[in-house]
Amino acid sequence: MQDTIRDFLSKAIFILVDILIITISLYLAFYIRNTLGFLPEHDIPIDRYINFYQIYVIVIFIFAYEGIYTQRYDFWHETRLILKAINIITSILNY
Repeated sequence: MQDTIRDFLSKAIFILVDILIITISLYLAFYIRNTLGFLPEHDIPIDRYINFYQIYVIVIFIFAYEGIYTQRYDFWHETRLILKAINIITSILNY
């Protein structure tokens, strides 16, 4: 019983942290793009990116499919899985 609660809480915390990191990265990318002088002004509001929930769903689904939330790997193996998932996510979003 203790292990199942602990597993559920750890997975929920990982997913919430991933969602938080995605949101922070969107804000940071938006801020950097608008403050750099050599890029044209970006006229799409940040709320449009933040409310694009497909990004969050796709990332969480691909990470879960790769087993990032269920298995514990060493640093380099997990980094490889994350980079593989990012490539898949980029391919899906560019399609």
